[in-house]
Amino acid sequence: MHLLTFLDMYRPGKLMRLMVFLAQGIFYNTMFVGYLLSPSFCHRLVGYLEDEAVATYTKCLDEIDKGRLPQWTDPNFKIPDLAVKYWNMPEGKRTMRDLILYIRVRPPPLLGLGMFLTCPRLMKHRIAASTTP
Repeated sequence: MHLLTFLDMYRPGKLMRLMVFLAQGIFYNTMFVGYLLSPSFCHRLVGYLEDEAVATYTKCLDEIDKGRLPQWTDPNFKIPDLAVKYWNMPEGKRTMRDLILYIRVRPPPLLGLGMFLTCPRLMKHRIAASTTP
């Protein structure tokens, strides 16, 4: 849904939309074949991509807080209605920073589930590392 939100915000041209469509098609088919060959690899890859997405959104929030993205802190910047409806964004909480916070959140029940199912030892190590001070 985040991809549709960003496409709606910036309204890229036909060439960019075509490139996104082709990239998604290639990725989908590659993952399909990859899952047939090695489901555990695909689960690990998705877990890695989720971690990278969270890191990217966190960095983006940091850049917004430091004032390095003035176009996203502009009071006239409007969040698309698509995002407002999907994430049920309340009035007064519709800034770009709020949108990124909504996108960055992962559902806790699914957090790390794929990694745990494919490699319980790795997940046990990650949980222990994240809970130690």
